[in-house]
Amino acid sequence: MINRVCHSDFFQVIKNHLFAIIFYAGILVFIIIAIRQTEIRRNVEGIRLTRDSIQRAVISCYALEGRYPQDLQYIRDNYGVRIDDEKYFVAYEIFASNLMPEITVLERNAETYEP
Repeated sequence: MINRVCHSDFFQVIKNHLFAIIFYAGILVFIIIAIRQTEIRRNVEGIRLTRDSIQRAVISCYALEGRYPQDLQYIRDNYGVRIDDEKYFVAYEIFASNLMPEITVLERNAETYEP
């Protein structure tokens, strides 16, 4: 004998478990949002750490050599700064050897984040 599930039985099962379905769906949405926020914070922290390491090397260069480095490659070669060029774009603008250069770090292929 074949048991047939009636159309009304299906809705009765859904109705009986509606709270559990909504609860677990809410947990799933919460987890997805939490993972996305963690990723955003990780990206922001990576940018900050990259900028800070470049600034420390620039300040060390000025303290040791009496002038700021002329380009980013000099910092890489002489002060051991490593930059993930595939992930970050670094703009290094120097105005004079005795003025702190402007350092801007941006994430390549960054999405627009709306808080």
